[in-house]
Amino acid sequence: MSDTYTEIYYHLVWTTKNREPMIVPPMEETLHTSIKAICRDARVTIHALNGLPDHVHLACTLPATVAAAPLMNKMKGGSAHLVNHLPEGRHPLAWQPGYGALTFARRDLKTIVAYLRCRLYPKSTAASWERYTLAKYGTLRHRAAFFQPRRGFVTF
Repeated sequence: MSDTYTEIYYHLVWTTKNREPMIVPPMEETLHTSIKAICRDARVTIHALNGLPDHVHLACTLPATVAAAPLMNKMKGGSAHLVNHLPEGRHPLAWQPGYGALTFARRDLKTIVAYLRCRLYPKSTAASWERYTLAKYGTLRHRAAFFQPRRGFVTF
């Protein structure tokens, strides 16, 4: 086969050191810009990028030549290095070792993207998320099936 075709959707999650709320508004834009630049250089398609003060979520598609582990090393190392060398320098950033990498089907892409958009304001959007899930699926079971609370994950 002369060409390679892959279609693997990833939901990547990584946390700040000791889950400290280190991601503050003054640095968040720089952090996201850094992650987007690293993904662009690796030809990674970003579907959603979001997070909370203690972790980051990324829904993406990796090309066949890119593995998740080296990409995560570049994103975590590069983003922390950039943020820690900002002129302001008042908000240090350190990542916890490891990360979560889940795969999902194309049919779930819209649901995952909607979920990540809701992650920024989990308390205020819980009702909105439930309305979205009910309207799309007629039940909340999909939310439970895709987003079981796991140790280290913030839930709403």
